[in-house]
Amino acid sequence: MAMESAVPKHLHDGTLVLKDGAGTPNTLTVPHCLGNYKLTGMKPAQRNVNKYESRASLVGIRKAGPSYPNLSFDWIFTGLSDATLETVYDFIMKRGSFASNTSTTEAKGDAYTIDVEWTVDGTSLPDPDAADHVLTAEDWAPEVEVSEGEPNVFSASGEVLGTVSET
Repeated sequence: MAMESAVPKHLHDGTLVLKDGAGTPNTLTVPHCLGNYKLTGMKPAQRNVNKYESRASLVGIRKAGPSYPNLSFDWIFTGLSDATLETVYDFIMKRGSFASNTSTTEAKGDAYTIDVEWTVDGTSLPDPDAADHVLTAEDWAPEVEVSEGEPNVFSASGEVLGTVSET
């Protein structure tokens, strides 16, 4: 059986794009991303599995309620908030030039969520793949941390409340 590609993918091949819930989404490609995108807790059909035991013996397993993966990434601090300049912080926090962003879950409540699209280039490699590889996490409810150092770094993390799709 042949592998999909003979070329390993790494952090230089990835791009992160944030999208709001507008009909034609507002988007922002994350600049200065540290290449540490992480999506954890993915499960088949995004469902938890219940285990049923009788006297310490597993007697059954069933698909249960939904599971919510976690998504995180870091980027270098180059700007905080601005009324006209586009910053990742403003997009995630719905402030500054992105204060009018629309939540991807607007019809479900008042929480602000966005979609995150991670694209791994596969088509411009020496032995090209048939297509790029894309993971889209919908309805991500983010929170942000900032830490001082060389360089200063923002970290964003949160639950993915919608679906995760691959193309």
